[in-house]
Amino acid sequence: LADGTEVYQLGAAPSVLRVTAAKPNRVVSFAPALLDPQAGPKYGAEFQVDPLAGDALKTFHTDLDAAVGALGSPFEGLVQASAVVTNDKLDCKDFVGSCTTTVDVSTSVVGSPAGGEKSVVHINLSVEVSADSLGAQTCTTAADAEPYATVKMSCTVKFKLPNKTASYQVLSKPNATAEVRAALDVNAVKQKVATEFAGLGG
Repeated sequence: LADGTEVYQLGAAPSVLRVTAAKPNRVVSFAPALLDPQAGPKYGAEFQVDPLAGDALKTFHTDLDAAVGALGSPFEGLVQASAVVTNDKLDCKDFVGSCTTTVDVSTSVVGSPAGGEKSVVHINLSVEVSADSLGAQTCTTAADAEPYATVKMSCTVKFKLPNKTASYQVLSKPNATAEVRAALDVNAVKQKVATEFAGLGG
């Protein structure tokens, strides 16, 4: 570089990445094609990356810390989960208009988490309950379960009854979806981030 900093060039045109030779290795420039192989080249040959320092570095650390805290439980992309609904039971209260659907949801998974940790299956249950002349109502609920486990879930809808002494035919249609959530220790990630920023002076 112009200031005498030695850099390594990784890759070949048009997908070039340049980083400093000295540690901590810092990206000094990269080709837009690395972000988008199709549209990237129209933005030029490379983007320059200026180092952060002082207040700008501290602000970035604060923003990143907040973003990490908001991650919650991200889904695990290497594992596919499925859910099967059984034992659908519908209980409607006379003269009240409330109907509760209770089901058993069984989970199964294909694949293994990248880190080898234990999988947690997050289940979303949606139930559409319909009644003659009353229309349809939908309720949702969620739960966590281990792979190949069966959990009991329920949710309730409430209809407005124009005639509390009338009889209505009620149907319940439950549907469950599942995804595997990654086991994320947010505090541990924050600690690692803090250690890295301490080395940068932020």
